[in-house]
Amino acid sequence: MSFGTSFLWYLNVYCFKFYCIEIMLCFVSQDPTNLQGKNQKHQAFEAELNANQSRLDAVDNTGQQLINDEHYASDQVQERLDELHQLWNHLFDRSKDKGEKENKINLEVSNKELGTD
Repeated sequence: MSFGTSFLWYLNVYCFKFYCIEIMLCFVSQDPTNLQGKNQKHQAFEAELNANQSRLDAVDNTGQQLINDEHYASDQVQERLDELHQLWNHLFDRSKDKGEKENKINLEVSNKELGTD
């Protein structure tokens, strides 16, 4: 397997992983129990997402190098890089939305407990 082919394979794996994570982010629990634990899990997820930015940068640099070297699959590499970046940005947006929804639920539960509804 050539470097370019294996690189495309890894891009496919990353895209698939991002699709799976996106599905997970679609679910916002309305269950008011253990809100602190859920908030901590979400914060850990966001920290992991931020920590993986360097991996995305490395993949992007490698892909750009293949394109600059006029690799035979340059068009495919560019398409997959574009898709990868769209998915990455979408994950950040979804993660932010989920965090905001969970914070809203947390606030509503806190207000009910304090009787300030």
